[in-house]
Amino acid sequence: MSDAGPDPRPAASEAPTSNAAVLDFSGVHGMIRGFLAKIGEAQVNTPGDAKRGRTLADLVLFGVAGLRFHHHVEDHEYWPALIAKGADGHLLEPLERDHRELDSLLDDLEARAGRLRSAPTDAGALASVAELLPGFGAHVGGHLDKEEPVMFPMLEQYISNEEAHAMATRAARTAPKKGISWLMGGIVYSMTPAEADNFLSVFPKPIVWLQPLLLRRYRRNCRTLGIAPELSA
Repeated sequence: MSDAGPDPRPAASEAPTSNAAVLDFSGVHGMIRGFLAKIGEAQVNTPGDAKRGRTLADLVLFGVAGLRFHHHVEDHEYWPALIAKGADGHLLEPLERDHRELDSLLDDLEARAGRLRSAPTDAGALASVAELLPGFGAHVGGHLDKEEPVMFPMLEQYISNEEAHAMATRAARTAPKKGISWLMGGIVYSMTPAEADNFLSVFPKPIVWLQPLLLRRYRRNCRTLGIAPELSA
């Protein structure tokens, strides 16, 4: 991938599979963990700079929209497909409960980040976002750790590469459009090469061609927040 530099993740993180669905999930989960690391690091900056406040708010709002969309795709695409093919639906029930709990956290964080976006130099707005982050990060990180041992074997067993690509293509058509530079940074810096190639395979070609420009914007935003572009959990 152009303008990406060396893969910042260790070789041991490379997904030991060629299953497209597992690559898709492991790549997105890596990006989510990278997002959590970034917002956790960036929020320690002191308020007072409008550009930094807006950039942090935009990063948080991008993550909220992406997480909400990701678990919507799980709930309405992948899980029904798994159950229809014979997977044990009881194993998915705790994950569905996590999603319902996450919805309220996402709504709260979205509202707080929206206030920060409107008042980027307001110390109270920044503190309100920062207050929610530890519990939010613990919930999301714990959910991913719980989900992967259940989901990955199911995806490997039941979802073919053709089916995975079809679902990913449908998802790409309705995915959130804001924050594409944050998304591209997450792909490059939080996914393995195999995960990134699989993820980008359903992207519109113009977005892929714009990768160098989007990465420059991503790195510029990271500098504004005082965080390293490669920061990931």
